[in-house]
Amino acid sequence: MATHTFSPEDKQVVDRYKELLAERGQYDSLWQHISDYIIPRKSDIQAEKGADTSDYVEDIFDMTASQANLTLAAGIMTNAIPKTERWFSFSPPEVILNDEDKRHEAAGWFDEVSAITSKALQKSNFYEEIHEAMLDRNAMGTCALYIASGKRQLLNFRSIRVGNFVIEVDSEGYVDTFMRCLNWNARQAEQEFGVEALSEQMKKDLIKGEVGKKYEIVHVCRPRKDAKPGRHDPENKPIQSLWLDMDNSHRLRNSGFDEMPTNVSRFLQWQDRAYGWCPGIQCLPIVRQTNFIEQKMDQLAEIGVDPRVLVPINMIDEVDYRAGGETPFDPNNPNAKPEEWMTQGRYDIGKDRVEQKQKFIRECFHNELFQMFQNLDREITATETMARLEEKLDAFSPTFGRITSELLDPTLTRVFSILFRAGVFPEPPAEAFIQTLSGFELPLPEVSYTSKLALALKAKENGALNDTIATLAPLAQMEPSIMDIFDLDTMGRDVAHNFSLPHRWMKDSEEVAAIRAQRAAAQQAQEEAALLQAGSQAAANMGKAPKAMQEQMV
Repeated sequence: MATHTFSPEDKQVVDRYKELLAERGQYDSLWQHISDYIIPRKSDIQAEKGADTSDYVEDIFDMTASQANLTLAAGIMTNAIPKTERWFSFSPPEVILNDEDKRHEAAGWFDEVSAITSKALQKSNFYEEIHEAMLDRNAMGTCALYIASGKRQLLNFRSIRVGNFVIEVDSEGYVDTFMRCLNWNARQAEQEFGVEALSEQMKKDLIKGEVGKKYEIVHVCRPRKDAKPGRHDPENKPIQSLWLDMDNSHRLRNSGFDEMPTNVSRFLQWQDRAYGWCPGIQCLPIVRQTNFIEQKMDQLAEIGVDPRVLVPINMIDEVDYRAGGETPFDPNNPNAKPEEWMTQGRYDIGKDRVEQKQKFIRECFHNELFQMFQNLDREITATETMARLEEKLDAFSPTFGRITSELLDPTLTRVFSILFRAGVFPEPPAEAFIQTLSGFELPLPEVSYTSKLALALKAKENGALNDTIATLAPLAQMEPSIMDIFDLDTMGRDVAHNFSLPHRWMKDSEEVAAIRAQRAAAQQAQEEAALLQAGSQAAANMGKAPKAMQEQMV
């Protein structure tokens, strides 16, 4: 492949891409082994496989890991990203929420666009593609989701398969560079870039109608270093989008994005590596052992059904193996009859070993956590359920945090920006804007999550409050001032926030202060009226007393 015709800038990008490919090589073999057992339909990372199904599944004897991965992905989709429910909401940033004059109008607008965004996601291919991303993330440790404006629909998503991209992290450990490889023919390239942008070789393919020849196309997304201040054209947007035809050493397009179009998420951090750690990596040795034992148990079962037989040499081709078959032999020669041979085996031991390993695999993939969500109202009390659920949530919480921070947060904010630029949202009120050095701008929203899983994690904070109040209640009866250590207003707002109560349903601080002032004034007036009434009654009673007693009271 010639590279001498690339510009110096493009040559530098190509060299870095090759370096990242070499660094990724140590993972390719691992991902190949994982996909062989856990995601067989994606098991062509290193091995070339055809359309024959046997190429993908012929060596699999135990499907526990594959099913456990599907269960985890389905659990995340159902309990964290459900298609049929609102699982997120937008709200203004803190600087607006703290402004009593702005918060109500701004919060109402952001809540309205939350509903619009939710419907837009439902109409797109978001849920299908993020499910694919979850399968990769659980099994391979890393996933990538591409978000763009679609040609057929307003939003288009694409899960980029592990093994088809390389990544680079910044000084803080966040993925800021993404490069993926596509194998396109000239027709596909022409559809994306237009005929004028193609290399001369691709143009010749179009003229000849050759669509079988594929070209290696690399798409690079990274922070732009040479953006000109004040310019907002594609060549000066903060994220560079560079397309290179590697086979023809030809730049196809240099444009840009306002936000990173591809979000990469790791299941867990793997030391300081760019790619992640996950259940698929953790339990791979156990998965392979289980598969091996199941293979041997299948063999043992086959031997039990169709046992090995020792046949005397003079009876070859005379033994009838059919059910009810008759085979004559010489009763005077006890060694001259067929008999089973080496059919002994401990199927029960193999079964126990497999069950133990299968249980470990399911635990690695957090299957019990999502089964508990399904069984919340069955057989066990709510107290017992929550105690067990909290234990499982503690184990799952770190990776759920990465789902939100690395995948869902940037995806939703990019979708918000795409829909806003497309004019899908109603006109935002003036209260929704903030003042910056360059003028008034609409800020990106804060994202909160209202799914069953998100609320269960937030409930732990509310549970801590309930436990604290229950513990302090006896002390408060002896010394009520002990409750003065708590900011009850803040506690109330945080509890409502944890339950994702809309901001517009809560009064602002000024309204609360006015209500309390009115209540205090009414209470004071009531107390003063009670004192006047008591004084009048006392005076009336004194007037009815004997004259000598009245003189003593005076």
